[in-house]
Amino acid sequence: MTMESPIVSQYYSLVDSPLQYNIVIQNLDNIELIFNLYRNKMIDIKLWIRWKATSESIMMTIPKFKMY
Repeated sequence: MTMESPIVSQYYSLVDSPLQYNIVIQNLDNIELIFNLYRNKMIDIKLWIRWKATSESIMMTIPKFKMY
């Protein structure tokens, strides 16, 4: 059903499959959630630093993550 949307089709065109798109979005949502927890002082700073380092050094070196 989502493939019928011109907007969603554009997003899917950046990856090999809709599943890949969902994985990318889930990971980015995860980082956003953890950042918001950090910003609201709900998690330890050490946990945020580890997630930030992971997102910068690993995830953002994967081309499909960078596209989003």
